[in-house]
Amino acid sequence: MDRSGSQAETPVTVAWGGDVNIGRRFHYGFHETGARDALAAIRPLVEADLGIINLECVVATSGVECVGKGERASYYFRARPEMLEALVRGGVDLVATANNHSGDYGPEALVEQAEWVKAAGIGHAGSGPDREAAFQPVIRRVGNLGIALFSLDATQASFAATDARPGTAWLDPSRPKEWYDIMAPRIAAAREQADIVLVAIHWGQNNRPQPDAAEIAGGHALVDAGADAVLGASAHVLQGVEVYRGRPILHDVGDLLFDALRRPDKDGGIFTLELDERGVRRVRFAPLEIGFCRSVSPGESAAQEITRRFAAKCAALGSNLVVKDDGTGEIELDPPRTGEVLVKMAYAGICHSDEHFYTGDSVPPPDMEEMMRAAGVDVPDWFPMLGGHEGSGIV
Repeated sequence: MDRSGSQAETPVTVAWGGDVNIGRRFHYGFHETGARDALAAIRPLVEADLGIINLECVVATSGVECVGKGERASYYFRARPEMLEALVRGGVDLVATANNHSGDYGPEALVEQAEWVKAAGIGHAGSGPDREAAFQPVIRRVGNLGIALFSLDATQASFAATDARPGTAWLDPSRPKEWYDIMAPRIAAAREQADIVLVAIHWGQNNRPQPDAAEIAGGHALVDAGADAVLGASAHVLQGVEVYRGRPILHDVGDLLFDALRRPDKDGGIFTLELDERGVRRVRFAPLEIGFCRSVSPGESAAQEITRRFAAKCAALGSNLVVKDDGTGEIELDPPRTGEVLVKMAYAGICHSDEHFYTGDSVPPPDMEEMMRAAGVDVPDWFPMLGGHEGSGIV
């Protein structure tokens, strides 16, 4: 879509809440302990214009037990459909379903899940009856912005959708450079309907406090492919926020609602992205204490401590999360100006420096296509055009 319109007077807010498992032990406390309102108690989620979480289970009544996952010790999470009430009460609008538990009970249960979340009024991305469907985004209109959400997994290859089998949108974690090739045309297509493109990604190993080199490379590839923000989950603990080319990569936002009996720490949070036509202008972090089937807002002193620890993780990735007096944290962002373009010379292996960023007031070199072809790289036919020159992509 055209991103050159006037800016919204009030930013649109999107809440990203990380891992939510409404299966397993969550069933026990749903009626007796008020677990059905566990998400409803998280105000930034409820109050956001659009609430998104990673649904770390499969919602179904069908399926087969003990699906082979290629793991030494596997966990299986299936939720009864009525558990979705907790998401509805908590203001969840969209769920990311590409992860290492959505296929726990086989393809039949995964396909069934789509019907249940749709019936609950919740959109989903990341899984489907075939590979093409799994890689499709879900798009919602919020205020004057169209927002597209992709959901990807880089942890469970056995759940990957194929042309003939239901499954998830899986990316090979050992080949992050291929992520660009896979996602750039899909993000470009989503831009025809959406102003903002968010990519949720389930990646990395459990309980790691910082992302590894492969995750960082993968996050950069997704931003290079056109994502306005990368929303990470999987580790079950908080990792830092990285800012790459003016766009946030939330490497891991930890658990939001989980039934774990033991955990390395109780630090958690809910993340609010403030958006306008240019992209993400601010990331707000509201600290939470994560417990058994619940997450609660900590007292002022504990909130400050959680946010300071999280700020240190952000600093390790080169970003500055400012700790506020109320215990929350904020990262201010300056996404590329409207119409700014990145000439895709890096894609061709010609250059790798910031001098090849061009604003909407400048024009890419007229010999760009010739230079790329001379480097032995075909210019993809989906590359957007600017000023009649191929080889430039609007980002």
